[in-house]
Amino acid sequence: LIQVLGLTYILHLARATSLLACIKIGAVVAIFIALPLMMYAHIYEGVSHEAIGLDFAHILVGYILVGIIMSFFRRKKASDE
Repeated sequence: LIQVLGLTYILHLARATSLLACIKIGAVVAIFIALPLMMYAHIYEGVSHEAIGLDFAHILVGYILVGIIMSFFRRKKASDE
């Protein structure tokens, strides 16, 4: 929930209203923020590279889906203004 709220705040700051913009921002946040934070656990636990790839794919898809879902709400709000 905290990650979704944070991504929503980032989308708000970026003034992203289109579907493509929200997807791009979700992917960028996943790559540059979520992946490095996730890597700490994998590095210190000694997990295989396949597990890292699988976990990152899961995070990336999740952030993109949040971007897609939030774009529908943001588009509606932007059209009201």
